[in-house]
Amino acid sequence: MPLVFSMLSSGFASSSTKSASLPSAIVPSSCSRLRKRAGLEKNAILLIDFAKWSHKEKGTPLREALIEAGRIRLRPIMMTTIALVAGMIPVAIGYGEGADFRAPLGRAVIGGVIASTVLTLVVIPTVYEILEEWREAFLSRFRRSVGVREHSSAAVAPVASVADQRS
Repeated sequence: MPLVFSMLSSGFASSSTKSASLPSAIVPSSCSRLRKRAGLEKNAILLIDFAKWSHKEKGTPLREALIEAGRIRLRPIMMTTIALVAGMIPVAIGYGEGADFRAPLGRAVIGGVIASTVLTLVVIPTVYEILEEWREAFLSRFRRSVGVREHSSAAVAPVASVADQRS
């Protein structure tokens, strides 16, 4: 299903296509999009999960927890990125028989892996920190508004019960 959506979003599949087969460059490029998405999600989940654990359990400030998580996850993320890029360079160069079919896959995988690495290490922690700050601001406003109502009703109730006991 994601393959269909990625092809539709890329504009490769349209209602005017008469042939049931896809052009040869679409399938490898779509496969590399799926690979980039899976790698990005896996690395981002591990990075944010570690930062959340450090922030909640150890009491580390959020920014320091994100920096620590990035430092710890940097080595495995970079090792994966370098290995995939090095492995795809011969495919991207496109030398040999069938190279016209495989070269788009190699180029797309290299670009996707590099983009997902940058997104994982820079963009996602930044966006997470911004969203977490917004969430905390919203919750503090909500708690204040709810807390004021509860406080005022709680203050009235004991006074009324004390007055009823004296009568």
